[in-house]
Amino acid sequence: VGDGEIRARVRYVPGFSSSRVGVMLRESTAAGSPMAALTLAPFFNNADIFNYRTTANAAASNVDFGIGVSIAYWVRVVRSGNNFSAYDSPDGMTWTQRGATQALPMANDILAGIGVDAASVTKINTALVDSVQIIGTPDNTAPAIDAGPDGGVQINTAFAINGAVSDDALPSTPGVTTVQWSKTSGPGTVAFADASALNTSATFNAAGTYVLRLTADDGEVRTFDEATIAVTTPVVTIVANAPLATEFGLVPGQFTLTRTGSTAAALTVFFSKSGTATEAADYQSIGTQVVISAGAASATVTITPLADNLSEGDETVTITLAANAAYALGGSSSDTVTIADLPVDNWRKQQFGANANDPAIAGDNADPNHNGLVNLLEYALGLDPNATAGNGQPIFARAASEVSLTFTRRISAPDITLTMEWSDDLSPPSWSAAGVTLLVTPLDATRETVKASVPIDASVLRKFLRLKVTRP
Repeated sequence: VGDGEIRARVRYVPGFSSSRVGVMLRESTAAGSPMAALTLAPFFNNADIFNYRTTANAAASNVDFGIGVSIAYWVRVVRSGNNFSAYDSPDGMTWTQRGATQALPMANDILAGIGVDAASVTKINTALVDSVQIIGTPDNTAPAIDAGPDGGVQINTAFAINGAVSDDALPSTPGVTTVQWSKTSGPGTVAFADASALNTSATFNAAGTYVLRLTADDGEVRTFDEATIAVTTPVVTIVANAPLATEFGLVPGQFTLTRTGSTAAALTVFFSKSGTATEAADYQSIGTQVVISAGAASATVTITPLADNLSEGDETVTITLAANAAYALGGSSSDTVTIADLPVDNWRKQQFGANANDPAIAGDNADPNHNGLVNLLEYALGLDPNATAGNGQPIFARAASEVSLTFTRRISAPDITLTMEWSDDLSPPSWSAAGVTLLVTPLDATRETVKASVPIDASVLRKFLRLKVTRP
């Protein structure tokens, strides 16, 4: 628009006929449009030719300066008002005007570009120019566009992309600038939430490096900018951080699943279950997947035991991570939580084997060796319920100042309570543990000897003692 100029350096012109190339200012693309041009024809009399047309459809005038120009010369056409001048230069610094300035009435808005002529109907002029400069006020400024910063995201996770565009609202038609996101390169496909929105998101289905392009179009000029996105696959591992659950006290076990990389989005991890424990019978159901929440690097799976009266021994729950396109498996992809049976049920399994769940043999009140001590007492006293000799009955004794009961006791039996009580008349309300003193002596690695005493005086004619075993 208005005053301005165009300049360029000629790098190559084919060596045939009078082929030429240069720069031109022109009112329009119509044939016969007013114009001014300076072209070089190094192989035609070393020509430096100033062409111009004063009015539309008039014959073009030209002035040929055979001055020995050569490849790498610079050419230039300048407009000032309606006055047009032509210049050349061997270095782009020192300019020599060629011909007189010409008055060429043209519109305020004109075109600037490269003019090329083969001067032949059978050959193509493949000339080369560089360092092209158009100086002046353009009638339409190209959109300024920014695709945003480079970034990184995990596979199959939406990544926010935020572009920026500014424009001069020209040309007046359409008067708006449209944008379009596209993938320039990358190993997989890219799904844009809205490819025509400036601010949107992209999801990548394969790991690798992607180049995304944001193109702006004002209806006349297109510009673009690119952003590079590094897409990675999270690595998921599992570890039993609480590897022992117990049926006694219903103490849970726990697995922790951990992922590497970005935590911007939630990640669903799938797994399978195995082991000797039965889901929903030995422990609460846990499903087959867990979600690592957005913002978190790990999630847990809790193994909550279910109480029962079965003698099963210790059982196991093994979780094995399943392969999935959304993540890769790390070195630790499987681990195990052990559910410890109740101590008394473990004891029954050890003592009675295949009959451990037969109440007539292994039940709390059964007495398979017929020694007068039921199984629950045998367990509490650390005795062998199958032994036929040396039945380990508690020993009652009376002295002048006390009565006592001496017995063995299992050192570790957290699932029962063993209490020594006394009564004067055997009535249910009369039983009491008040005033009982215990003298404990270690016996072996698993048992101890206990002497439980109750004080009396000479007037006491009778005192009843009992050992009471209860489950919580």
